[in-house]
Amino acid sequence: MALDVYTGATPNGWKISIMLEELREAGVELPETRIHMVDLSAGDQFTPAFTAINPNQKLPALVDDGRAIMESCAILQYLGEKYPTPLFPTDERRWDVLPWLYWQAANLGPAFGNKLSYTRYIDVPDEEKAHPLERFGRESLRLVAILGRPGVDRGVAYGVPKDEVDSFSKERRERYQARGAKIAANENLRTSI
Repeated sequence: MALDVYTGATPNGWKISIMLEELREAGVELPETRIHMVDLSAGDQFTPAFTAINPNQKLPALVDDGRAIMESCAILQYLGEKYPTPLFPTDERRWDVLPWLYWQAANLGPAFGNKLSYTRYIDVPDEEKAHPLERFGRESLRLVAILGRPGVDRGVAYGVPKDEVDSFSKERRERYQARGAKIAANENLRTSI
């Protein structure tokens, strides 16, 4: 039995790779994992073979023992349920995780993705980019500010369960701080790691 991960250099593809690494770090013994790079620029996502795995023709996709799963959040939830760790609690605390998982997919990912597309990839005159850049930029800032609101646990701001932050080694805390832990708007979230 093996996990077949279909991915590429995209944020949604990276989510699955990150989850697999976090599961390994949590001590989960995963089956053999085979990575299949899908070349979006060559149109690999439109091939009949990939379409049979993911009818939506988007990344990522996972095949586990013949079961094909599409959509990054569905894959994350599947892996979290199949390989239980504090990353995805199986008790009532799962409702502390699931809303944020879907909040990211429905809000943060699309807003950041649209802003990035107009910033880097869409080749049109600047005046044609002005409205979308302002709109998606404002929405991105609004979404990031949510992480600093009262009632939002600090672990969410770092993408880890809140109780896990306290168990980080000094070196791991320094790594998180060096790699952008300052994205949170709330000073308490930035410094509490």
